Amino acid sequence: NKTVAVAETNWAFIGLEHRVPRRIPPEIRDAYVITEEPN
Repeated sequence: NKTVAVAETNWAFIGLEHRVPRRIPPEIRDAYVITEEPN
C-alpha cells in the first residue's frame, strides 16, 4: 500500500473551465481507498 495523495477534504477543482469546486465523482472516488489519519 502506498499513499498517492493527501487531502483535507473530498472536494476537488474538476471543472477548470468554471473554476467551481465540485465533489469528486463516486466512480473516481471509489477507485481509491480513502482513509483518515489519526490526530
